[in-house]
Amino acid sequence: MKPHLKRLIALTLALALLGVSGCTAGDPKSTAPAMGRYVETPAALPADFAMVLGLHAADDGSIELLGYPRPTDGSGHIYLRAYRSADGGSTWTEEQHAWIDDLNRDDNIYAPETVAWDGDGTLYFYLNIYSEDGENGECFARLDGETMVLYDGAVPASSDGSGITGFQVAENGDFILDCWTEFIQVDPATGSVKNVYTAPTADGGSWNDGYAVSGNTLAVSEAGRIVFYDLTTGRETGSLPAQVPPVDTYDGNKYRVMSYGSDGSLYFADPKGLYRAVDGSDTLERLADGALTSLSTPSISRMGLAVPDGGSYLVLGWSNREWLLYSYAYDPDVPTLPDTELTIYSLEEDPLILQAISAFQATDPGVHVTYQTGIPADGSVTRDDAVRALNTQLVAGKGPDVLVLDGLPMDSYIDKAVLADLSAPLEELSAAGGLLTNITVSLARPGGEIYAVPAQFQVPMLHGSDDAMGAIHDLASMADWLESNKPSFRTPFIFDSSRNYLSVLYPVCAASLQDGGGRMDREKLSGFLEQIKRITDLRDDPEEAESENDFTTDFDFGPLGWTAGYNGLDLGNLIHFQGLYAAWTASDAAGDGSTDTLFGGGSFLPVTMLGVSAQSGQQDLAWRFIEAALSDEVQGKAVGRGIPVSAAAFEASTQDTKERTDGVFSTYGTTFYDAEGATVPVNMAVLYPPEEYRAAMAERLKALDSPILYDETVLEIIVDETRDCWSGKTGLDAAVSAIMEKLKLYEAE
Repeated sequence: MKPHLKRLIALTLALALLGVSGCTAGDPKSTAPAMGRYVETPAALPADFAMVLGLHAADDGSIELLGYPRPTDGSGHIYLRAYRSADGGSTWTEEQHAWIDDLNRDDNIYAPETVAWDGDGTLYFYLNIYSEDGENGECFARLDGETMVLYDGAVPASSDGSGITGFQVAENGDFILDCWTEFIQVDPATGSVKNVYTAPTADGGSWNDGYAVSGNTLAVSEAGRIVFYDLTTGRETGSLPAQVPPVDTYDGNKYRVMSYGSDGSLYFADPKGLYRAVDGSDTLERLADGALTSLSTPSISRMGLAVPDGGSYLVLGWSNREWLLYSYAYDPDVPTLPDTELTIYSLEEDPLILQAISAFQATDPGVHVTYQTGIPADGSVTRDDAVRALNTQLVAGKGPDVLVLDGLPMDSYIDKAVLADLSAPLEELSAAGGLLTNITVSLARPGGEIYAVPAQFQVPMLHGSDDAMGAIHDLASMADWLESNKPSFRTPFIFDSSRNYLSVLYPVCAASLQDGGGRMDREKLSGFLEQIKRITDLRDDPEEAESENDFTTDFDFGPLGWTAGYNGLDLGNLIHFQGLYAAWTASDAAGDGSTDTLFGGGSFLPVTMLGVSAQSGQQDLAWRFIEAALSDEVQGKAVGRGIPVSAAAFEASTQDTKERTDGVFSTYGTTFYDAEGATVPVNMAVLYPPEEYRAAMAERLKALDSPILYDETVLEIIVDETRDCWSGKTGLDAAVSAIMEKLKLYEAE
């Protein structure tokens, strides 16, 4: 097998000829739309699975699937089942095998964790062993007819202790084990490791994402490319460029799934689409556009890909604890691209927008939604440059139809009549009672005009002891309490850097720092920074605290440190209702403490603020997209950067619909230093709070009435110009002077 790939000239010529042949006799300048594209169709799985172990395209064109269906008899016991489809996943038949009966016996000690098929269709297993003496283990096995044959070779461990999430079988019989950060090539008969394949990343670690084996070639998606290895030598033999997200956005699910077809071509699916790389080619062919399918939907994780003969493809997905299956087949009667285009713009990629695009495309297939972002993931464009480029388009009467206004100069756009008034359609939508109107109409102008609709919101929150919560009502009293109680903690908050302090505290205080004309007041700014300095001076090591490697400011993890005496208070932005659970669990365990909005007010941060360009020629279509973004379907997927504004989705997020029988919501674990500098491992089983608590907090959030609007450029100026004053390298007065000078230049632009 040749690991290098060759250009698909025939397809390019075919598409070119298709465009040329589209001219009509009546109008030589008009062209008929190009026709034909791969269309996605949801396919029914044979059962409601708790776990799917494997999906495989057999040589006879059928599809094999192994998994554990969820029990329907209330027993809680799950049993392995095997299914086969002869029509590309449209219908399924359960298969009966003696080896399945053996594995499902109550006294069986072997439990398949994942499976693989070799090129001849032989089935292999990675098994957990649950022995009666408590000495559990693991092993490999294969099927010989109806008999399961165990391998004597040991299962190797990965270098970082990661478990095996899957494996594939090479032509020479070796197993390629997927251990998250590396692939291990092992001889299953002896357990000897032949090669280890890792992917270097910018932070010096390793990250592999998707892989496939054909013959003795291993294809690995790693660090922005697909790399080919010869399994007989362990050496790299070639590569293809293939974009992956930045490592810091990796959420624990594979970004890309890969498989070889019987034609020798490599196929893979990711949010950008479904691709093929023909053996011997050096480029990729995109079969299906991810933007026109569910592949780009953030709430769906891609879990498997099968390439049966016949030109169709199956992608296995996982979303909201449900397994999904999608089929992709070519339809010559569907336009290659829809004839209407709707353009969406945001400074940075927003998961809720991606979710909304998928839902919108499903109901409006005649519209092609183009999503533009001003700041690429690699940071090659600054925020200021992105805003300038967008403003140039808007001034010229061009630009996107829908604007995500987060980080954009919204007030300036309103003053310059860039945005359309959405009060009428929003009032009609709100009349149905399906929205948290305290959030969605919160940005109304004095005359009733509404130019931006938040699709989500965050809430600055504070959690601490009863003594702290009773004493803190503003920034100064927070500094007072922290100074008085310094012996009881190592650092004020779980995050240490001044950037994080400012990113949470400045937005809440921003309006109070302005003069009567809406500009920054020097004395008020100085007073604000003095209080921040009082708090930052309480950090154990200011130099170390300014490290870029810091905890998130989400209101999730502070209770871990609070229980260990590491941080004195839990401060952060609540981005999902379940973020309250850890704080409640910590207070319940300690018998002390409570949670409330920061300084007890009604403030919230509007997120994913949606507006429509006043110059758009399809404002009705743009509003329909906003309706999709606000819908229960999109809001209920729990994607994005905030709490849903759909009343139904918000209510669902407060309930116990998926509560585990032991009452545990999740588990957290890390290591901290306590007030004396001793190492303290901290683990927390985060529990579901009682219904009364959840109902009270839900009402508290629904009553919020003060949107926080602030200029992110001003925040960045403050962060940049105060960087050295927190550690004492420069004085506070000098920092304030530098900030005021920068603000003058910014306001003059």
